[in-house]
Amino acid sequence: MLSKVSKKIKILLLIIKVKLKTNFNISFKLAKFYSRWEVISDSIDDSIEFHNCNKATFKNLCKFKKSNTLFILGSGPSINLVNDQNWEKIAKADSIGFNKFMAHNFVPTFYHSEAEMSYLDTTIEVFNIREKDFKNIPIIFNAWHWDIINNGIKDLDFLNKENLYFSNPRRYTGLNENELSDMLYKIYNNILYRKETFLFHHSSSLILMITFAVMMKYKEIVLIGFDLYDNNYFYLEKNLHLNDCVNVFYKKSYDTYTANKTKQHLTTQVEKVGDISENNTIDTFKIVKKSVLDPLEIKIYSASKKSLLNEFIDPYENFFV
Repeated sequence: MLSKVSKKIKILLLIIKVKLKTNFNISFKLAKFYSRWEVISDSIDDSIEFHNCNKATFKNLCKFKKSNTLFILGSGPSINLVNDQNWEKIAKADSIGFNKFMAHNFVPTFYHSEAEMSYLDTTIEVFNIREKDFKNIPIIFNAWHWDIINNGIKDLDFLNKENLYFSNPRRYTGLNENELSDMLYKIYNNILYRKETFLFHHSSSLILMITFAVMMKYKEIVLIGFDLYDNNYFYLEKNLHLNDCVNVFYKKSYDTYTANKTKQHLTTQVEKVGDISENNTIDTFKIVKKSVLDPLEIKIYSASKKSLLNEFIDPYENFFV
């Protein structure tokens, strides 16, 4: 791992590099934020390599890609409105499910888990339930949430190591909307240095999944199950496509839903991290669309009629539930 002195030197060199590359058209604050997160992410990359783990990169994952369209599968109640015919359409393209989507019988192309060590028992239980279905698809763990630096992968022996990958997203905590928009535009449009592994996690997993689609060079993104108008989840309702993972997820999710059933989804609220107010999912989504997707000419659509995101994106023409 990097020593404190070497980290400070690296931060200084990165700031100088950023300032030179941009002809001084970027503020010292943005350069400092960028450099700080590069140092932190480099430390996590070092740990991934130390534990001999696979990184979630385009190079490593492109062998699973078969389409230019990625369906991002959320856990909102509209998932239960997708019929068999439409699931067949989804299966012909690529898809990524994450977190509690395992409660659905559909097996996506990729699966991403935000599981923390505190959720280890739950993680083991759901993976044991879906072991046969998920054995040969890439399972991606967020190295931040898993805290791979301290925990490594010793507790993940129940997974197929050949298809186990670790993502290492940047966060950029503490930037306001304009600063964040400026930062992302410069990164994704080659004004700031961007690694092939670059992922961005802010506000919710939706933002991380969208930047995963960008990293994997998809031209079209379709959002399903990102309703956001309440805190309900598809596995709290009866549906033929659900499996035994429902029993694992149900209790905690039901309590959260019951306590907040009259409110919009929790991620749409402004989150306080210490003295810093973080942007909510909708505000961050607008930033990512404006500063990343639109300049790169990546199309994004909604397949959920009631989604709060429909104000900013077009409906998916093949189905809209």
